[in-house]
Amino acid sequence: MFVRNVSALLLYAVLLGFCASGPEIRASSVFSEQDALSFDGGVDWVADPTLLEGEWYEQWYKELKERVSAADLIVKVTIRVIRSDTDLDGNQPFHLYASPSTTYKGQWSNGDLYFSSDPTLRGYNSIRSGKDNVLKKEFIAFVKWQNSDNRTVARFHLSQSSAKLLATVEEITSKTNDERNQPTRLF
Repeated sequence: MFVRNVSALLLYAVLLGFCASGPEIRASSVFSEQDALSFDGGVDWVADPTLLEGEWYEQWYKELKERVSAADLIVKVTIRVIRSDTDLDGNQPFHLYASPSTTYKGQWSNGDLYFSSDPTLRGYNSIRSGKDNVLKKEFIAFVKWQNSDNRTVARFHLSQSSAKLLATVEEITSKTNDERNQPTRLF
C-alpha cells in the first residue's frame, strides 16, 4: 500500500510539472496613456535609422527611447502565424504568433508569444496594410504587460530587425544604465 501511495504521489508530481506553464507574468506598472502610444499594436519598417533625417529621426528616436525604457520585454521574434477573424461588431483583429530567439531585456521562457492588434489600437493599420510582409520575418518585439479583465496581455510594437536598430537599442540601454549609475545632483 505504501508503494502504491508513493507511486501515485510521484505520478501526480510529474503530471503537475508537465502542466505548469512557467513563471507567472505580471505587469511591472500601470499601463499609461504614454504606454498606449509606445506599445500601439503596430509595426514599423525602419531597418536603417541613419536614413531618417531631421525631425523624422528625432521623433523615431524619442519613440524608441520611450519603448526601450518602458518595455518589460525586448526580444527578437519571427512571426510564424498571422490570422484574422471577425468579431461580433464586425471588427477584424489580427492575431500574431511569434517564436522568440534572443532576449535583450526582461525574461521569457514560456514558448511562443501571442500578440493581438485590433482596430482600436493606433498601430492596427500598419499590421493590416503590411500583413503580407510580416509573416516569417524577424522583428524586435517591444512588449509591455498590461493587466486587463483579470488576465495579463502583451501590448506590443514590432520593429524590423536589423543590426543598426539593435545598435541603437543598445546605445539607449547603455545611456539609461549610465544615468542610473550617476550620483544624484542635489544643486
